[in-house]
Amino acid sequence: MTKEQIIFMDTMNVNPMNGSLIEADTGTLDVIIDDATWSTNCCLIGDRMEWKPLVWMMHEKNRIRKLERLRVVLCEAKLADHVKQEIRTMFDGLEVQFYELLLPGIYHVYQWGQDMAKQYKDVERVNTMYYSVGTMRLNRFFLVHWLQQNKASNFGHPVLNKKEMEVLKHPLSRLCTKDFSNYENVSRRFFGECHVDTYWEKQVDLLLRAKISIVTEQPLFDHVERFYSEKLTHSMACKTLPFMISNKNDNDNLKDLGFRPYVGFDYSAESIADFVERWQTLLDSNRHFLLEDKHASAILEKNKDIIEHNYSVLSDTDWRQKALEEISNLPTLVRDFLENKFFKK
Repeated sequence: MTKEQIIFMDTMNVNPMNGSLIEADTGTLDVIIDDATWSTNCCLIGDRMEWKPLVWMMHEKNRIRKLERLRVVLCEAKLADHVKQEIRTMFDGLEVQFYELLLPGIYHVYQWGQDMAKQYKDVERVNTMYYSVGTMRLNRFFLVHWLQQNKASNFGHPVLNKKEMEVLKHPLSRLCTKDFSNYENVSRRFFGECHVDTYWEKQVDLLLRAKISIVTEQPLFDHVERFYSEKLTHSMACKTLPFMISNKNDNDNLKDLGFRPYVGFDYSAESIADFVERWQTLLDSNRHFLLEDKHASAILEKNKDIIEHNYSVLSDTDWRQKALEEISNLPTLVRDFLENKFFKK
């Protein structure tokens, strides 16, 4: 019997200078990917954003081709079809299996949402829109710049040091020609510097008083889909209408978790291949909802039944049990690893 090896990519140093991560006697390799960490997110190569696990597989191509079986396991998202096809083509002749799970690595954020939902109270929604960012990503930086240029209110963001600014501006300069020199790099925090738990507690009132909440999950540039976090569940818990500018089809894909997609926003720009053009068009085509109170009120009313449905699904679902059901039919070694990783107290 050949050896089965697990590589948990989230904690691995994928620098090729460190040598192969695959042991010599491995026959079946289980590549497990959870969150978007340093080793599992995307990076700029040339003028393209590439998914690091795929880059690693390309580097290890000759070694992986000698295996009997490759399993790719996602713990809180699904791979885009073109990525799966690229992996199959790269390892043509090798048995490749994909296990795409939506909850094991992230079910706790739905439980956090349930805790926040218990604090819901019906108050007047006096603000058109609410947005706050702690850790900057490319889409969040782009959005904050857009909000600044459009004289929006009720949004918060941190000040960036020189290195942080360069990490954002450099890839954007390779991806687009847009000028960000007028970005207002000042601290605009709702509650100053505080622990994330404190912020979440205080944020409830801001969400309750807003008609629309802008949700920006970490962008994975069309490699990975259905990657949600507390940014979405907090909006659901406060019955605030989420506008998503993150990964392709985020709104439509909500149905995979039992939620209903929201209606009224113009998401047609998601078909645009160029990410920056897509973000720009999404924001411009929904500008009246995000910045004009009468339009925000109208689309909030249009989604009233959907908001109530999604609030009920969030509140009433046993998310831990649902996550356990997802792993129940996995190969034994993978299932045991995920049980120990995500479900042991």
